Amino acid sequence: VETVVEDPKVVWQDKLRMVLLYALRYELEGEREIRFLERSLKDAPNMPSHAMGAWQCLKKHAGVAVRGCDIFNKHTVVGAAKNMVRKHVEGIRGVENALTRHLPLLASRLAALKMAGVSALRDSEFKVLGGGRSSARPQEIIVFMVGGATYAEARVVADFNKENNAKGLRVILGGTTMHNTNSYVDEICRHPTAASGS
Repeated sequence: VETVVEDPKVVWQDKLRMVLLYALRYELEGEREIRFLERSLKDAPNMPSHAMGAWQCLKKHAGVAVRGCDIFNKHTVVGAAKNMVRKHVEGIRGVENALTRHLPLLASRLAALKMAGVSALRDSEFKVLGGGRSSARPQEIIVFMVGGATYAEARVVADFNKENNAKGLRVILGGTTMHNTNSYVDEICRHPTAASGS
């Protein structure tokens, strides 16, 4: 991550994405490194001032203390599915853009649904329409992202649909908007939870 942040050929949006992903992943055990990366971002050329507070905003909005689930947990069905998905795309390591290695949480959730059916999802996090919970594997899954979806999530859905089309399994992705880095950073920094600190 440090190499990416210090590389003058890498645009500020990619630097910011790398630091935010790193900070989310290592929030508890990498506090010193995160502060160093934040200082490095500050020194990066063309870094806009609104991007400097992005990590603090993201932490208040989606940090360990406020997220409903551990997006990096490896001890659940979802975590096992996430590892399976990660192994499935190991061939991507030769790709120079490290950002393409990140898999959104949606990838592991879809893999868990495919493997274990609706029972793989917690009632407190996911609601099921039409008859309640069962171990049945759904044929059509509708995912709606309140607050917006990302292009990475859209890519995950497209890949999932392509891989499972012959099995009759399909995912529909919807959301209040489609985010890019700029719109996402703007959104989390404007979010009332981030602004108020509550």
